[in-house]
Amino acid sequence: MASDGIAAQFTELNQLYKEEESIYHELAAAAGLSDAAHWILYSICRSEKRLSQFELCDMLSCSKQTVNSAVSSLARLDYIELAADAGKRKEIRLTQKGRALCRRSIQPLIEAEEEAFAQFSGAEREQFLSLFRRMLAALRHTTAPILDIKP
Repeated sequence: MASDGIAAQFTELNQLYKEEESIYHELAAAAGLSDAAHWILYSICRSEKRLSQFELCDMLSCSKQTVNSAVSSLARLDYIELAADAGKRKEIRLTQKGRALCRRSIQPLIEAEEEAFAQFSGAEREQFLSLFRRMLAALRHTTAPILDIKP
């Protein structure tokens, strides 16, 4: 078992992660969206290119079923539409109603996130990202045997 306060630190890390998750959940609810639909809309608004459902699954680390369900919901609400590109994939496009929701809900969130992150120096932001990447890689490695997956 871990020592040097690792258990307490990891408990705090999990609590902080859940607190952050709660903030985004409240923002999704305020926009009248599920968490998955909110993250999809957020990703579309943040992206500089049109995205497919496959790309959203990858970006959000979500299952195909979760993304498909949220995309269907957003399409029913007339926030997005699916359009075939030159190949076989379907791109997700914002409708006029979706663009209005992004301006009202998602863009202010993006600005708030950037304002919060800007409170750290460039070096601190890089360090934070580097440490978080290392933690995820280590966690993926140490949990692989539990999932019977080779890293």
